[in-house]
Amino acid sequence: MGSADRSGAGTEPKIDRLARLLADERVSRRQVLTVGASAVLGITLFEPADTLASIAERAKRCPKGETKCGKKCCAKDHVCCGTTCCAKGDTCKTTHKGRKVTHTCEKPKKELEPKPQCETAADCPAAGAGSCQQATCTSGTCGFAADDSNVPAAAACMTVTCVSGAPQTTPLAAETSCGNAAHTVCDGKGDCVGCASAGDCPAASAGSCQKAVCNSGTCGFTADSTNTPTGTTCTTGTCSGGTPTQQNVTDGTACVGVANATCTAGVCACGSGYANCGSSSDVQCTAVTCNGSTLTTCGTTSSCGPAYTCNSTGDGCNTSCPNGSSDCASGYYCNSSSVCVAKQAQGTTCTTDAACSSNFCVDGYCCATACTGTCMACSAAATGQANGTCANVEAGVSSPDCTATSSSSCGTTGTCNGSGSCAYYPPSTECHAPFCSDSLHVVGVSYCNGSGSCIQPAAISCSPATCSGGACT
Repeated sequence: MGSADRSGAGTEPKIDRLARLLADERVSRRQVLTVGASAVLGITLFEPADTLASIAERAKRCPKGETKCGKKCCAKDHVCCGTTCCAKGDTCKTTHKGRKVTHTCEKPKKELEPKPQCETAADCPAAGAGSCQQATCTSGTCGFAADDSNVPAAAACMTVTCVSGAPQTTPLAAETSCGNAAHTVCDGKGDCVGCASAGDCPAASAGSCQKAVCNSGTCGFTADSTNTPTGTTCTTGTCSGGTPTQQNVTDGTACVGVANATCTAGVCACGSGYANCGSSSDVQCTAVTCNGSTLTTCGTTSSCGPAYTCNSTGDGCNTSCPNGSSDCASGYYCNSSSVCVAKQAQGTTCTTDAACSSNFCVDGYCCATACTGTCMACSAAATGQANGTCANVEAGVSSPDCTATSSSSCGTTGTCNGSGSCAYYPPSTECHAPFCSDSLHVVGVSYCNGSGSCIQPAAISCSPATCSGGACT
């Protein structure tokens, strides 16, 4: 095998070259063989045609490790550039000129040496203020190195230093003043906050049921059941869930410092017979007097009102009538509900004498008089007159004044006669049946005389007949 030429194509063995000639259709096999196949290849002129074709087929391939490039092969470490073999690393450049295409190999350009960044540290960017670093220039390259003099700015609640090129902070002690409007003390962790403890905060108001607290550097308040509000005369100050409240003392408890007054529902009130001549916050109990129906309270007089009089103890007005109408003013009476109400006029319905202005309740109506005579009434239903007018009960109208008797007695019928008396059975009333006074005489029917007597007629003789069964036979 020959070595590669400058174009990268290898020197082919003679047998392969002959095979390519055989593959060329423009050259006949006979011509190739005639030129000197026997001398070059050492083969006879009489090999079969198919063996020569096989030799030509092998000629189309490149040796192992080489690359096919047009009609030639590129040696190892070369690549194909159109029809040109280029060394690896070269650039394949294609040039077009008309229809002609040319492929060339260009060697890589030599890189220039980099220019140094710096000659001195001054040529380099400065280190940040407070970074604990300084700029350096080493072998033409900028960099940084430790500089413990380049200390960071101080913080409100920190001491700041540089140690081996690194910032180092140390918190100031808690409660150290850091003085500004919103934040005043250090919290011991390096922050300037509103408070480090409850003592730094404004105190809660007295009696507010709260206390000051410091939460995460902020002042606030929380429930405190010991910070109770001040009580009043009749209440005790307490706390409920952080909210002030007042709890009433027991009803009837004497008001401290106030004579004749007790506590009721948390309020100081003067006792019975006394009035508060002061105020709700300055109770001053003064005795109340009452005479007739005139009430005197704190030097001012007033009336008990039209319905009531002063009570029996003379220290106030009646407001009901448990003792009856005597507790009521003139013209008023005590009703069934123990309330004094105005008396009623003549003719109005009533149930008691006290309900009427005349003081007479007759037949369910206020009557002008007592109307106590026999067969006298005060209702229109009985007399035919106006209700409230006392008059004779109409004839034939029943009356409790008249007793109903039997007709045989000829007595009263139980009704009135219209003239103020009880009516008797009339003369037409039969009061006794006929009877035989003896065997020869008969007594006829007896009739009432209308005045309460039964009149018996004279006996009549039955002769020559006899009397039997109250009749002559």
